[in-house]
Amino acid sequence: MTERTGTRSLRLASNVFRHAGRRFHAHPDRFLERLVKTWAVADQQLFDRREVFELFLEDIRQAFANPEGAEGLAQELRLYRTYGFPLDQLPACRRVMLWHGLTDNIVPPAMAWKMVQAIPDAEAHMLPGGHFMAIDAARLIVNRLVQQLRS
Repeated sequence: MTERTGTRSLRLASNVFRHAGRRFHAHPDRFLERLVKTWAVADQQLFDRREVFELFLEDIRQAFANPEGAEGLAQELRLYRTYGFPLDQLPACRRVMLWHGLTDNIVPPAMAWKMVQAIPDAEAHMLPGGHFMAIDAARLIVNRLVQQLRS
């Protein structure tokens, strides 16, 4: 399922996530191992760390813990296309910081750049890494947020 299809068809995305939930419940570790292999090399290396793998495995378990999980995931996917307001209408007096991995193949960096161009007073941080680069960049992100709050 492409991002575009998933964000435009709630019913299709829900069906795909329901099917994924059944596969996950049958073999949780194998499900995540196969999913990770489709990600950027940086993310694959990150998920070689057992604590990261286990934490995400638990997140997936929670997402599929009840029958409404598939619908919730589909609705969340739709949020990435429809925010409910135009991005250029965000208050210009509020700084928005976007952090994005340069090798992210789940949400391509071009999407982050498009958002940066649309949002007034946006600050972009394009860092090495994939979709989950925030795990290793957490200290940098928090330090920047603290700096922004103090200014």
